[in-house]
Formats: sequence, structure tokens, C-alpha cells
Amino acid sequence: MPTILVIDDNPAVATALETLFSLHDLHTHAVTSPEAGLALLAREQVDLVVQDMNFQADTTSGEEGVALFTAIRERYPDLPVILLTAWTHLESAVDLVRAVELRQLRACPVDDGGCGFLFLDRSRNHSRQWCTMQDCGNVSKVRRFRQRRRGRTRRDKEDLR
Repeated sequence: MPTILVIDDNPAVATALETLFSLHDLHTHAVTSPEAGLALLAREQVDLVVQDMNFQADTTSGEEGVALFTAIRERYPDLPVILLTAWTHLESAVDLVRAVELRQLRACPVDDGGCGFLFLDRSRNHSRQWCTMQDCGNVSKVRRFRQRRRGRTRRDKEDLR
């Protein structure tokens, strides 16, 4: 069962996310501070982090969230992180996007210009071509590509017999 770590100082947010994720059979750990989140990551296997950007009362700069995101990225570079906040500055989000290797941030090329999604190419050789959003016209291209790849794998196995 996939495990999600929620790092948010607001217990109501953590409870709401735990309830949502449990409906989809996702195991959730919730902690209220960046320190507790990093400690849990050090001792538990986690598949996704959902983190707040502000942890002190009356703080809306997002600096705490940037520091936490940076610490997670340094220690666990392949761990997906979703940033969640009600208060932050746009500059913080832009700085975090810039921190990602720019070759990994790609625009989905749709012939009719209808998609416009950006996606993070986390493939080993940075060769992913399309996003996989349901609204994107490239969903059928992705499906055909995956079918061809599966077919090629089956044929290769049959050739080995």
C-alpha cells in the first residue's frame, strides 16, 4: 500500500487529507513540523510528501516550506513532493520551480495547442514526450506508445524461448 506523509501544522488539514487518502487505500502519516517530517522520512519508507509552506503562526512568507522542500530534495531527490498552502508569495513557488532541473520541466506538445500542461519528466533518460492528463489530446498517443512498448517486450521474451 502506498504511503503518504503529510507535513502540516494544522491538524484539520492533516485529518482531511488522511480521510481523503484512506478512501483510496493510501496509508497516511501526519506530522505537524518540518523536523518531525524529516525524522519520519529517515525511518519510514514514504512514496509521496504533501507539505505545507508555513508552520509558524502569523507567518506567510513560505520560507519554512522552501527550507523543508530543499532539505527533502537534498536527502531524497526522487521523492515526489506536493506543496500545499493557503498563504505564500508567488516568488517562492517560482524559485522552487527554478530549483528543478530545467531539462526535466517540459511542456506537453499538442498539435492543436489545446493542452498547455507542464509536466516533470522523471524518466531515467529524460525522454518522456507527453503528459498523461485526461484532458490532454495526447492521451491516445501515450496509450499507443505503451501498447507498442508492451508488445515489443512480449515479442522479445518470445524470441528468447
